[in-house]
Amino acid sequence: MSAPVALGALRLPGAVLAAAGALGPGAVAVSWGPDPEAPAGAPDAVPAVPAVTAGLTWRSHRGRPPRLIETPAGAVYVPGTAGPGVDHALRRYGRLWATRAARVIVSVRGATSAEYGLVAAELEGAPGVAALELDATVPDESAGAPIGHDPLAVRRVLAEVRRACDLPVLVKLPATLPDPDASLRAAAAGGAVAVTLAGGLPAVAAPDGTEPAPGWLVGPATFPAVLHLVTRLARGAPLPLIACGGVAGVDQVRAYLRAGAAAVQVGSAHLADPRAASAIAAALL
Repeated sequence: MSAPVALGALRLPGAVLAAAGALGPGAVAVSWGPDPEAPAGAPDAVPAVPAVTAGLTWRSHRGRPPRLIETPAGAVYVPGTAGPGVDHALRRYGRLWATRAARVIVSVRGATSAEYGLVAAELEGAPGVAALELDATVPDESAGAPIGHDPLAVRRVLAEVRRACDLPVLVKLPATLPDPDASLRAAAAGGAVAVTLAGGLPAVAAPDGTEPAPGWLVGPATFPAVLHLVTRLARGAPLPLIACGGVAGVDQVRAYLRAGAAAVQVGSAHLADPRAASAIAAALL
């Protein structure tokens, strides 16, 4: 389970990655040093893992930052209107990406398919960038539903990105796909090397009686739902699947791999343990 993983031209050192934004906006892990709870004889530091950045857009946006609202089963992630642009990210993190022990995968977002292509063009040839993950969980401006719901929209985004750069491309699809098989076929036909499932479950948070805030449920509660989706799709999928949802430890990773996932992303577990993905990767050894 800890062997290297090949996703088209993308080569991963193992089956575990840090999910989008889990290691901060630039996916730059700190040097943790010795773990005081590690058993005798264990390595002094947990291994670096490939990581996905927070979503980058064509231009930086000011406004309301995203929020995490705690729930008994995890948290509701409420998207904001603020976010970093690709130029800003390259200036701030580019040198660190080039020297990071494990290369990064850049999450790309856009209001239109053309914007995905513009971001991809800026990232072509950037040192340390191993691949792109196109976030198709964001709304399509014209349809109001996530881009991943429409196979044609997925194809349009991939076409723009493929024209702009030669980096390997993943597509992140939401758990709420009306026709999962069609969306997977669209991703494969458009040249994606893998699909990430999924971007949380639709949820609404209303803490302390405030106005309800729509967002996405993340955390342990999502694991059974995403495991069901991976189990349902993996056998007939036209491209590899990367599971993402509710991973609290190595047992969930093993369950996803047994269900047919090629790799697993670890996300909200980092809120409790900044070492989460790296520690889980080490446990698979």
